[in-house]
Amino acid sequence: MTKVFGRKRRMSIFAVTGNGNGLAGFALSKATTVQDAIRKVKNRAGQKLLHVQRYNDHTGKPNRERERQERHR
Repeated sequence: MTKVFGRKRRMSIFAVTGNGNGLAGFALSKATTVQDAIRKVKNRAGQKLLHVQRYNDHTGKPNRERERQERHR
């Protein structure tokens, strides 16, 4: 008996979730269908939460472009 080996299609999804108040989670998931990959990545990202320190009520770097535009006005 012989078996035909071939490529299996797999979906890979990376997701980041958060509450907008300094709590964030991220995960990578792979599955054979898009729906399964989305379900898995949402569950994993929600379980891997971490606190992101906020700076002046923001979680990222300051927007220097906005400061430059205000200086040139």
